This record gives sequence, structure tokens and C-alpha cells, in this order.
Amino acid sequence: MSSDIHNDGTDITTLKVAMYPHLPDSAGDNYAKLLQFINEEFKKIQPTINLQLRPLDQNDDFYSLTTLTPWLSTDGIGYDVVEIDTLVLGDLVNAGLIVPQFPISHNHSDWHSAATSAVQFNQAVYAYPHIMCAYFLFTRDEQAAKVTTIDELINILSPNASATYRLVGNMNSSWILPSLWINSYQSSNNSEYNIPAFALHSYQKNSFETMRKFVQLCDRAGEENNCLNGVFRDNSNMTALLFAHKQTAAMFGFSENLFTVLKNGDLDDYSNVKMIPLPLGTNDNQPGFFTNAFVFRRNMSVDVLKAARLFADFMGTPRMQAAVVGSADSPNTRPRYLLPMSKNAYNEPLLANDRFYQQYFRNLDVGYSYPTAGFLNTRKELNTAILKEVDVKNDPSSLSINDQKHVGNKKALEFGGGPNLWPSFLLAQYVDSIRFCDYAQCNIDAISNWIKQKPNAFDWTKFFESILDAAGNSREKCVEWESRLRDALIQGGLSTCDVNDPHCPILSSEANTFDIIFSSLCLEAACLTIEIFNETIKRLIRLLKPGGLLLLAMVRNESFYYVDSRKFFCLPLDETKVKRALHETGDVEDIYINSSDTTVDNSKHNTVADYDGKMIISAYKKI
Repeated sequence: MSSDIHNDGTDITTLKVAMYPHLPDSAGDNYAKLLQFINEEFKKIQPTINLQLRPLDQNDDFYSLTTLTPWLSTDGIGYDVVEIDTLVLGDLVNAGLIVPQFPISHNHSDWHSAATSAVQFNQAVYAYPHIMCAYFLFTRDEQAAKVTTIDELINILSPNASATYRLVGNMNSSWILPSLWINSYQSSNNSEYNIPAFALHSYQKNSFETMRKFVQLCDRAGEENNCLNGVFRDNSNMTALLFAHKQTAAMFGFSENLFTVLKNGDLDDYSNVKMIPLPLGTNDNQPGFFTNAFVFRRNMSVDVLKAARLFADFMGTPRMQAAVVGSADSPNTRPRYLLPMSKNAYNEPLLANDRFYQQYFRNLDVGYSYPTAGFLNTRKELNTAILKEVDVKNDPSSLSINDQKHVGNKKALEFGGGPNLWPSFLLAQYVDSIRFCDYAQCNIDAISNWIKQKPNAFDWTKFFESILDAAGNSREKCVEWESRLRDALIQGGLSTCDVNDPHCPILSSEANTFDIIFSSLCLEAACLTIEIFNETIKRLIRLLKPGGLLLLAMVRNESFYYVDSRKFFCLPLDETKVKRALHETGDVEDIYINSSDTTVDNSKHNTVADYDGKMIISAYKKI
């Protein structure tokens, strides 16, 4: 749409763009400098286009049609251009959200061959490629950097498990494990591009043999496999930190993991770290490439469509390709180490003098693109099939209840936290990620202000120090504990919640997600009926991982409470009602309720509350 006039009398065209958020934050400013850089550089050459970039937020689900459908709506309420992972390209085509693009970029000859394949569906081009990535093996060993097959890698890293790590990386994901398997399938067969797509629908059990070998490289003495048991999944930087600190012989992951390695490792790692495409097959070692690409909504005006093509072409130029992957927006930081899809980007000054881009990335001109359709719907089934065949003995589903209670505890949910941080202050000392939610947006804003250390944020210091005193810890630990809390909240994210909404996003999210769920003085105040309370308990238990802990703090038999002079009504609950709700889930055990009689002074009965006791409830989800 044209909504303004340039100073030379030309119409201004507004272009709304949502860019893919999963890339290293080089400046540590939530990508503010990156977005500013793109906007300013684009404005220099296209002053009549008003570019509006959506703030990058890693909590946005760019793989969900529920998210992408309204963003690509034909009425223009969402975005004109969305950067996607081409794994979902075919799903967008089949949903009728995007149409082929003509003409394709005049820089088409500069595109990497895998990127060219990734933006096509049914022999038509539906997108403009932007950035690529692939799985790599990170090592400091000269011999390991020369291997081309899984068997050669096993010989170098040793076929026998030991107390130390041989190989680290996250496989506990229905996105990652199947994509690794596709890589192993491709490298064990031939180089035809239809092999990955064929593999999704025609896999045989014997095709999992190479994955079994690869998984076993992550075993440690005592049958521990953190690559699959969730430890590495719940702490996304842990594997890169282990490699940076020389606590593992090798690591696998995406090229951008190099950013974290070099940031936290020794200075000589720039010269000593070596990278090769991850050798997962038995025949050769050709990488599989993931490609991010720009797609356009349908029914754009001629002016907006022209602006969208100009923007996509601009982002595909060698200069901008090098600028994004090389952190041109933050000149004093290291590159993001993503892969440009532009072959000429390697000649740009930002990349021309970088050892990794020139020695390890530049010559990766042979490889294949991951499927552009089918993966979204088959990944979970495929993940289950792979797990069944690789038969890792310490998969959490095979652990006893006593073992499981001591595994994980890395990801927590605080449900109905209000504007309070004291429970999460304690939780953060035991977990790496805390999803914090509350009904009131103002409470979420208060927590967000504290995380971002805004001047108007509430100062929790004296409360945190009191908690440290009660826990028998020195107040000198306050800064360290606060830092863990802030990191855990950033990792988990903030959101609103409503127990009375059957479609509440957090309560409807993926099952088996959290190790711990904690809620204090919430459910009795929020649930309108006993039926809603019972259903909420079921929904919370569903979110727990097998063996996970539900911990509730509640008041007993409270029917009302006051805040200042305002009266609020409450759902009266007691031990019997709570225990019944837990039993009715059919999915919990080891229920424990610790009650104490605590009444409100009669003189304050009608100005405070009418509860007659307090309850602390704990229960574990069955394995």
C-alpha cells in the first residue's frame, strides 16, 4: 500500500517483513542493530520504500501453520514478506498461502545449488533464498577432520565409551533426529536430490544402522547419553561450551555454533578448531543444507509486489549476504557463522579474510537440499521409529521412577506467577529454563522490565537477600543467583495464561515439555468452578515429562479475599478435592500434601480472607 509521499513527490510504499529469528545475537541487543542496519542500508538504495521489520523473537514459531497462516493472509493485516525455513515451503503451497514467483532474481546464477533446489516446489520457484546452514563436526584433531564416513569417525573417536565425552550434540528433538537420519541416508546411498524426499516415506529398518552407530558415539560410561536424554536439549549452549572448554573430543551442530565456541574458548581456537560436514553415512560425506527463504503473501498490489522483490533481491546480494552472516551490524564482534547462499559473498571483505569461511565453507558447493514438503507431518512418526531402532538404553522412557526423578530438572514452568519473582529465584538455581506465565499482562510487563533491567523495574534485591538468608546462603551470591534467574527467564520466555480458556496457548502446548511445574496461590483464585480446576490439573500434568514434578502452594477453604477494599471470590479447595483431582488424571503417583492450620484473625476476617489453612502439594507424573 502507498500511504505517504516522498520529498520528490514519489509515492511511499510500505513493506512489512517478518524475518527468521534463529541466528546468533552478535551484539547482544535482541538484534536491534541488525534490524537497524538492514533498514538503513535498504533505505539508501530504495528511499521510496518504507521497510517495517518485525522485531526478532525466538519464541515465534516459524514452523507452525497456525502462526504463518495469519501472517501471510491476503488482506495484508499480517506481513507482505515472511522468511521461512524451506522445510515448510511445500506445506505453505498446499495450504494456498503462497504462489510461484516470476520473474526470479537476476542473481539466480549466484545462488548455491542447494538453495536453488530449496525454493522450488513442483518445478516452480516459490521463494527467494536468503541464508543457509548445515550440520558440521567440530574437532581439534587433524585425523578426525579428514574422515568421510561414520565408521572412520568411530575409529578416530574410539568405539568404546568412557567417563569423558567423545561426542556431544543435541538429538532429543523430532526435528533434529530425523534430519540427521536423512543426512545419513543420503550419504549412504547416492547423490540424487530425490533421495531425502523418498526417505521420508519409504524408510526401512536397516537404514537406521548408521544412526545407531552415531548415537552410540555419544554414550559415556554408565550408559549415560546426554545427546538423547534431554540434557543438551534443555541447555542449548551446553554442547558448544563443553567443546569450547575442551571437555569433549568433538561436537556436532550447525555452523553458527562456532560463534559460541569462539566466544567462550581460548584465543588459539580460531587457529585450532577444524570443521567438516558431519560424516553420518557409509559412502561419502556430502552435506545437507537447510535454507531460509523469503515468501510473499498472495494478492499484493503491484507496488508492494515490486517492493517485496526489490527487498528479496537486496538481501541476496553478495554484500548483504556477507553483512548478515559476518555481523556487519556489529563491527567489533565475531561473525554469526551462518552460510551465505550467494557464492560471491565469499569474496566480500568481511568473509574474504575469515579462516572458517575460506577454508571450510567456501568450497561446499556439492550437497543437497532437505525436503520442502512432508517433513512437517512425518517427523514425529519418523522420530519414534528411529528411537525404537537405535535402542539407547538410557532413553528416559526406559528409566525407573527413582532414576527419572534425578534426570533432567532442566526446564520449569511457573504458572500464575503474578508480578512475583521469589519462586523463580529459587527455581533458577536448579533449572536452566523457566517459562513464566500469568493472567495479567501488566504482571508479565513487570517481569519483562526486570529482565531487561529497565530503570522503572522493581528492585527485588532485599527480597532475594531474605531468601538467601532463609536458605542458609551468603548474600554475596545474590548477583550470581539473579544472573541465573535472568538467563532462565530469557531461555523460557514470558506469556499470559487463562485457566478458564479451553484454548489457552500454554496449557494447549506440546505435551511432556517440563521437568517441574510450580504454581502458588493461583488455581484457587483463577478457576471459576471445580470442573475447571480438575481440568486444569489434567492439563498441567499433560505438560510434565514422565517423572516430572508438580508442586503447588495453596490456601485451604478460601471463598474470598480482599486486595485493599476490593473483594475477590475464590474456589474453596481442601486436601480431599485436590487429591481427587490428581487421582482422576490417572497419570500421577507419589502424591504428598503437607497441610497446616492457619486462620485469619477474626477482627480481619471480613477485610483480608476466610481461609483456614495452607497446603503444599507435590506429585510426580508416572513414567
